[in-house]
Amino acid sequence: MKHRKLSALLSALALAFVLPLHAQSTSATAPQSELKPATRPKSDRRNLYSLLPDSIMPNPLLDYIIITEMTDAGRKLPPPSFEKPVYYTISKNAAAAAGGANESLFKFLETELITALASNGYRLHDPNDRNNTPTQTLLFTWGRLNPVAGVRNVAPDAGGIGDIHLITRSKTPPQPADGDIADIPDLINRAKILGGQKFADKFAKALSDQIHLERAIYGMHWTGDIHIYGDSHESPLLALAETNRTTYALVDAAFKECYYVHVTSHDSGALDKPLLWSTRMAMLSQGVNFERAMPGMIGNVAYFYGRETDGPEYLRKRAYKRATVGIGKPTVVDYEAAQK
Repeated sequence: MKHRKLSALLSALALAFVLPLHAQSTSATAPQSELKPATRPKSDRRNLYSLLPDSIMPNPLLDYIIITEMTDAGRKLPPPSFEKPVYYTISKNAAAAAGGANESLFKFLETELITALASNGYRLHDPNDRNNTPTQTLLFTWGRLNPVAGVRNVAPDAGGIGDIHLITRSKTPPQPADGDIADIPDLINRAKILGGQKFADKFAKALSDQIHLERAIYGMHWTGDIHIYGDSHESPLLALAETNRTTYALVDAAFKECYYVHVTSHDSGALDKPLLWSTRMAMLSQGVNFERAMPGMIGNVAYFYGRETDGPEYLRKRAYKRATVGIGKPTVVDYEAAQK
C-alpha cells in the first residue's frame, strides 16, 4: 500500500512538471484595488525562438510604434496620476468608429482599454458616482491598415523596405507630367496616422524626391515602381528610413499591414468640444492573429495613454500575452479506494 501511495505521489509530481502551459489573460474587470500604476515599458528580449522565421515563431516579436500628441488645451490640464485620476466618459460613437468590429469583440477590447487607461490615471466615470465629475470624453478606434494596393517584393524572400516596390493602381503607366500616382495620398495619410504630422511631412518630402528620381532615370518608361537602392544616397526613402530604428519601422509600416489602436480625448461632453490629446499605437502584423494580439498591445502601451511623447516611440514586444502555469495542489488518491 505504501508503495502504491509513493508511486501515486511521484506520478502527481511528474504530471505537475509536464502539464502544458495555460494562457491566462489579465481580467479587465479586476477590482480597482488590484490595479498597479503603469510604468514605461521596455522591449522584450530575443530568445532561442527568435532565430526562427517570423512566420513560424509561436510568439514573434513585433514592432510597436506609439505617439501621443497634445494640444495647447490639453497641456493646460493637470496630468493624471494613479493616485489622483482623471474621470472620463466614452463617446457613443466609439462602436461605430471601431472599424466595424463585431459587438462581442468591441466589448472585449473596450474593456481591455478601460483597464489599461485606469492603470495610467484615467478612470471610467460611474454615472452613480456623485463625488467625481467626468472632465474628458474619449473615443476608441482600432482596426487594420491593409498593405498599400499593388505592393510587391522583388524577390520571394524579400521582406524589408529595401525590397519594396510600389505599383500604381492604373494599368496605364503614368507620364512625367501626370502628377502623383494614385497611392501617394494613401501613403501620406498612413504616415500621419502612424507617426504624426512631423513624420508625415518628412515622408512626403522623401516620397516626392523619390518620384522625381524615378522620373529622371526612367522618363516615359517609368511604370510607377519605386526602386529602393542599396546605397542610401541613391534613394531618398531609404535615406529617411535609415535615420534611426524608429523611422525605419515607420517607413516600413507605411507600406505593410498594421494593426492600430487610437484613443482620442476631447473636453467633456461631446466630440465637437476641443481636442485635448490623442494616442496612436500601431504594430506590424507579420501575420499574427488580430483578436489575440490586440489585447497584448493595448496593455503593453498603457503608460503612453494621454502622456505626451517627444515624437514616435519604438518598442519590440511579443505578439501574445505571456502564458502562466496554473497547476492545482497535487493530491494522493489511494488506488484501491478509487477502484471501489
